[in-house]
Amino acid sequence: MSLTTPKINYTSIRDELITFLRANVISLNVGLDTSFADTTTQIKKGFIYETPSFVTDYPLILVDTNNRSEEPLTMGLRKLATINLDVYGIVREISAGGYDDNDQVTVLMSNIEGLLRNNITFSSTAILYTRIPSTDFKLSESGIYVAGGLLKLEILVEVI
Repeated sequence: MSLTTPKINYTSIRDELITFLRANVISLNVGLDTSFADTTTQIKKGFIYETPSFVTDYPLILVDTNNRSEEPLTMGLRKLATINLDVYGIVREISAGGYDDNDQVTVLMSNIEGLLRNNITFSSTAILYTRIPSTDFKLSESGIYVAGGLLKLEILVEVI
């Protein structure tokens, strides 16, 4: 028995989101005290607990494929699936006269959210719509030297 090719290319959708964010870095930098300099190292795929980063990588955006669910109902002959991505925004915490990291996380997450709300079909894939059910501006997982936020992104696609 051979494996069948998945009907939805999850990594392609994740990578297209990363490409979209990199192409719109000017919008992401609005209001940030430290801006994105190298989008290849600062906007990438990864999970917050497993992706190593250097002090020069902040601010940092990580995009991770979380899960997928398929609608049991069909619209005509179409089947729909929802792909859930996690978008982490992380800033370096600077004390002793530096900026307030919580404000910077809020600015970064608001910039990401605004960009995605204004571009609901950010890719060439058959995305029907995107929805942002929640944005967390203060991750409990933030560390001593960094602060982070989490944007949950739901992407509805057609299963062919």
